[in-house]
Amino acid sequence: MFQGTTVDGKSSYVAGQSEEPTHAEEDDEFEEDPLTPSNSSRKRVSSTTDTTTSPRKKKKSPVLGKIDDLITTFQGDTNQDLKLARQISELQTKALEESRKRQLSEQNAELDACLELAKECGATEDTHEIFVATKLFQERYNRQVFLRIQSTASRMSWLRLNAPYYFP
Repeated sequence: MFQGTTVDGKSSYVAGQSEEPTHAEEDDEFEEDPLTPSNSSRKRVSSTTDTTTSPRKKKKSPVLGKIDDLITTFQGDTNQDLKLARQISELQTKALEESRKRQLSEQNAELDACLELAKECGATEDTHEIFVATKLFQERYNRQVFLRIQSTASRMSWLRLNAPYYFP
């Protein structure tokens, strides 16, 4: 369909430009090709046209500017919130660790006190009662009960009463 057709730009048209060429434009044009149909009313526009008349870039609306400012503010606030959350988390972790250490320290002190009282009432390391005491004192309830018993004889009786659970 387009065999033998040469495109040289003479028939191109730019919207908004005048249709009649000036003398300077006619000199800059290509030579006419006999194989190309020409349309003398539409000439190629010279590249020396003034670009200062081009439309200006549209500015953002004030609302979009405010939205951008809000987004920036929220991002800054989010970063601050994350830092604060991390600090709170670190403080909670430290407090939890200190609480666990304090509990462990209290348990160890309580266990030491119970074992000392068991030895005072006659449970030596070569008797069954000391073994029973170590098993019983694993639970806080049993340690509390043993500490509340007033006499050494009653403490030894309590250990002996619990011995059948460990020595059937």
